[in-house]
Amino acid sequence: MQEAFIRMARSLHRIQDPAKAGAYLRSIVLNLARDHNRRGLLSLRHRTPASDLDPAGVDETITTNDQNRLLIEAVQDLPRRQRDCIALRYLMELSVGEIAATLELSENSVKTHLKRGLARLRTVTVLVDDDMDEPR
Repeated sequence: MQEAFIRMARSLHRIQDPAKAGAYLRSIVLNLARDHNRRGLLSLRHRTPASDLDPAGVDETITTNDQNRLLIEAVQDLPRRQRDCIALRYLMELSVGEIAATLELSENSVKTHLKRGLARLRTVTVLVDDDMDEPR
């Protein structure tokens, strides 16, 4: 996040409409996340150390990790626009209007990308939560 704010501060002179600053910042964050994923950098900081695992819950942890891996792979296989819309909606919890402003798309396009992306995820995996039903 710090890198995103630094890049935005360097580019403030380019923002003509202050109301679009939030969308511009989200675009920077999205691009930085893409760069991070392209390089294949994985953060080990958030992994649970093996010594902290409850032996009774190891099977559940393995199952959850496998499900998460399958879901991440399915999202990565989505077309870029669908993947971006789903990430902004369900990870950053942005509204359809905020996603439209960030990606410079119409709200109807965002809804279409969300609907198609979720439909494709449902065909690939049954791991999609029920709360990810329809774009709002």
